[in-house]
Amino acid sequence: MRDEYIVGLDIGTTKICIAVGKKDDHGNIKIISFAETRSFGVAVGMVQNIQKATEQISQVVKEASKTSNIEIKKANVGIAGKHIKSFTRHNSIYINNNKEDNEINSEHLIKLLYEAKNTIIPPGDEIIAVTAQNYLVDEEIMTMEPIGTPGKKLEADFHIVTARKTDIKNIISCVEKANIFRELLVLEPQASSLAILTEGELESGVCLVDIGGGTTDIAIFHENVMRHTAIIPYGGEIITQDIKDGLQVLTKQAEILKIKFGRAIASHASKNEHVKIPGIGQREDRLISTYNLCKIIEARMEEIIQDIHKEIILSGYNGKLSGGIVLTGGGSQLLSLKQLVKYMTGMIPRIGFPDSQLSNSEFNLKSPKYSTLVGLLISGYKTSRINKSKNSTRSESKDVIKEFSDKFKSFFTDTDLDEFGNGPFVNIFEGPTGFAGLTKNAELITWGKGVDPDTDQFTGFASKKYNDVLDAVSIKKPYSSGWALLHN
Repeated sequence: MRDEYIVGLDIGTTKICIAVGKKDDHGNIKIISFAETRSFGVAVGMVQNIQKATEQISQVVKEASKTSNIEIKKANVGIAGKHIKSFTRHNSIYINNNKEDNEINSEHLIKLLYEAKNTIIPPGDEIIAVTAQNYLVDEEIMTMEPIGTPGKKLEADFHIVTARKTDIKNIISCVEKANIFRELLVLEPQASSLAILTEGELESGVCLVDIGGGTTDIAIFHENVMRHTAIIPYGGEIITQDIKDGLQVLTKQAEILKIKFGRAIASHASKNEHVKIPGIGQREDRLISTYNLCKIIEARMEEIIQDIHKEIILSGYNGKLSGGIVLTGGGSQLLSLKQLVKYMTGMIPRIGFPDSQLSNSEFNLKSPKYSTLVGLLISGYKTSRINKSKNSTRSESKDVIKEFSDKFKSFFTDTDLDEFGNGPFVNIFEGPTGFAGLTKNAELITWGKGVDPDTDQFTGFASKKYNDVLDAVSIKKPYSSGWALLHN
């Protein structure tokens, strides 16, 4: 598949859908292909039957490939489910640049992030996202941009999101069995936020609520940073089940009643209105009171909204979210929901549509139920843009990568390289003052650019292990242009 296309794959409790997108001349995403099918093998946002989920994924991939005439080989995949947990952790490091000014640089931020990623978590869990909440320099200066600030101590609070390893493995397994390479694994509320939240909401503070089939995903943002995430283990599907049990109807009938006649506030329905539904088997048709239907829906929605409000209070941002609540997902389309949310939380809600970054096409994904899917496409383009920038500068210096690699290794003894995992580097991060590389053993090495402005030649390294500039070396390429040492 050509690199300019991005694929999003949303594996949900009630539906599995895929979209192929491409940027148009105005920078918006044009949907080239789309396919959707009923979900099997997924419950509460988690894959529980790999074979069934794989079959459904293969079906939408085949359909989308046929429609677009593109062979789909990779996709950005969303992750959610009740196994997702989040917490805040405080980390600190001391600055030692061997300089009088002791200015904080990108290496210090990477080191602090590395410390956060090594936080002890329960066995069987894995960290999937780490976000810096704020930085504190010398216990006095609070900032989100500490680079260039002189100081001896750097601290930060990190919002850490974890997922169960088994559930991560199950998602990746069913995607790979469908012959798709998982490019990104994106937290679903984070993906939805990219599709529907405005810059003003992100800055002033907002609570995103994505009501899906199996879960209700919550993400709280303030001053452009994700501050809190939570997954409530029920969504629209449990409302359908309540209707089925309460009115003694079939699941299909319950879903139709919810969508066509349901309201979140029962008093908004007429007590005299009834809906006729076919009887089961040879039984007579039945009349269902829409008021009784809405009473069942209201009871469950009140429970969900109470849990949402609890999470807002738990986050510490209650009363600080000027952007209110943005409701999205298939469950957000329930009539009277906004009024109930406003009544129970005191916050102003709106329905979020993922339409601001989509151009017109024959596939209409501007419904709230596709917010996560559109967000996965946007996530892919953001990452693609970063990688393309790095690859363009890396290609200019392709002829000296091996030479630079050999000279880099020559600075370390065999023992040193063993400690660092002996490469090759599987992840490269670039900052304003240098690079950082992660080896296969997750050991971190950082180094400065060290470019002589007169000769445009590389002059040395600054590593985490030694914290100083090592012996000089001459390389006939401008490393100030900022390409990385090694890659996969």
